[in-house]
Amino acid sequence: MKKIININSLNEFLDHFLTKEIGLTESQIKKIQSKCQSLHDFVSLTENDYDEINKSIKNKINAQKIIKIINYIVNKKVDENRKVSENYILSCCRVFLVELNEKVENLTLSDLNINPHLCSLLGFNNVRKMIELNVYMRSTRGMVTSFGFLYEKFCLLANSNITKLKAGFDFQKNHKNGKITWIQYKSGPDSMNKGMVEEWEKKIEEKVQTTKSDYDGIIGIGYGNESQKNITLSMLSSSNIQFLVGKKFWEFISEDPNFCSYMMDLLEEASQQVQQQSLDVVLDRAVNRIENEFNNLTISLSQYYDQNW
Repeated sequence: MKKIININSLNEFLDHFLTKEIGLTESQIKKIQSKCQSLHDFVSLTENDYDEINKSIKNKINAQKIIKIINYIVNKKVDENRKVSENYILSCCRVFLVELNEKVENLTLSDLNINPHLCSLLGFNNVRKMIELNVYMRSTRGMVTSFGFLYEKFCLLANSNITKLKAGFDFQKNHKNGKITWIQYKSGPDSMNKGMVEEWEKKIEEKVQTTKSDYDGIIGIGYGNESQKNITLSMLSSSNIQFLVGKKFWEFISEDPNFCSYMMDLLEEASQQVQQQSLDVVLDRAVNRIENEFNNLTISLSQYYDQNW
């Protein structure tokens, strides 16, 4: 069953931030949460306050982590002038970027699981080209899926009338006039095949037929536009499914024509807050490192392919 996240909850924000970005334990986090009724309470905690917290827990919060928390606050990465939900989203974006770069930085030759048949078919008789392809494929494999979870949090940020569902559809929008719209979210315009379109056409029809006439269901697509010519959008256009793409979707759930600009501003701010090297630089460094690792094997590319049949 899906875990339902409340991005407006101070405790859930603190749990995410203190676990993912600071590295505190569950017992340490719970003690901090017990001291905070508001975001102001949290950002106001001093080193002396943390010393008092440490007196009441067996597993002490070390000085480096206390300083790290305070630095996040001083540098406005945790900002009491923002809503809890905005701080939550920014933390999620920072974690996404840091984990992606760490994943690339830690790649080794064995991690690539190189397919000798594919490389031979593509004509890679050059070690560097072979490594470049496989580093890029490995590094980006889970990126779209992980970013999809971020999209879901932006859906919740868009409107207090959006609710995350445990099963079936992803979200429910409660309109002011009492109408309800169920939303199945897809990250991009290439994310559905024929079987998925047919399945959701049936699900939406069945859901609407068993409920009130002013209820409906839609497919929401996070980016793109309806004029794009691809298989998914063509199949959706030929079906009975209502669907909204890109800005039209975000404006529908947020009821704010400026939400897309606001969303882009948050993404750019998170990137600036992390202040790390761009992904292309990190990828190039990984290629160089793994190429050196390969060269240290003192075998030819064809011999390497033979070993991985």
